[in-house]
Amino acid sequence: MGYLKKAKRLLMPPIISNVKYYLKRKDHLYYYGNYSTFEEAEASINVQQGYAAENIIDQVDEATQKVRKGKALYEQDGVCFYKPNYNFELLASLFYVKDKLKKINILDFGGSLGSNYFRYRDIIDSNDMGWCIVEQEHYVKRGKKKVPELNFFYNVDEALSSDLSPNVLLLSGVLQYLNNPYKWFGNLLSKKFDYVIIDETAFLKKRKGTSQIMLQHVPASIYKATYPVTVLGEIEFKKFINECKYEIVWEWIYRGGQIPIKRGIMFEDTIDKGFLLKKKI
Repeated sequence: MGYLKKAKRLLMPPIISNVKYYLKRKDHLYYYGNYSTFEEAEASINVQQGYAAENIIDQVDEATQKVRKGKALYEQDGVCFYKPNYNFELLASLFYVKDKLKKINILDFGGSLGSNYFRYRDIIDSNDMGWCIVEQEHYVKRGKKKVPELNFFYNVDEALSSDLSPNVLLLSGVLQYLNNPYKWFGNLLSKKFDYVIIDETAFLKKRKGTSQIMLQHVPASIYKATYPVTVLGEIEFKKFINECKYEIVWEWIYRGGQIPIKRGIMFEDTIDKGFLLKKKI
């Protein structure tokens, strides 16, 4: 029976395969559209559907409180998860950096209300691994009030001048959601963190492709929202890293499931990648 199913898939015309894939994915996460600027993409959506919408932070807050109380293992984008799901490349990067620096303090840029901290808190040694978050104003206010385990800051300079003095930058699933990600990325690298960990960052499947500004559809099963995003080109990204005086220690493909690009009834794969960067001497 297994051979018959395999043969059926192989003989099926590509257009039928893509229609079936479309019907399966249309109510899931996907990227779509092609915009000249981030502002143009942002203007095409209702601002209440964006990341700053009050209903979204309320959902993230509610999920985070369940995690803090031990009712869920971790949350991501306001969705609770009840089974361990570790990104071992990210953990390996944290422990590699800890071995090199001995004492590390992580600046989790765009870290929500502590999604990654709570996801890995049972594994990391909090005595030798400090953790702080820089986020949008409404997230910082909520975090300061509701998440006492972590330090929240309104901007990077405020975090750097604090007693924590972070020496490792974490960018997990954040660069693609920033207006002009290379400008943000360059400003962050100019702070001369010893190491930078990048994770869950969307790249075009074709490595030679240049960045494309799109929208991300979030289904109502998670929460109804639409975000402007920049899906990055890998070659230009690596060139930028080198120009900013950082080198790649290693890189990996994130196995958590990539978000596809919807083009009409066709879907085009993207790839989520991670990198451990080291400041050049």
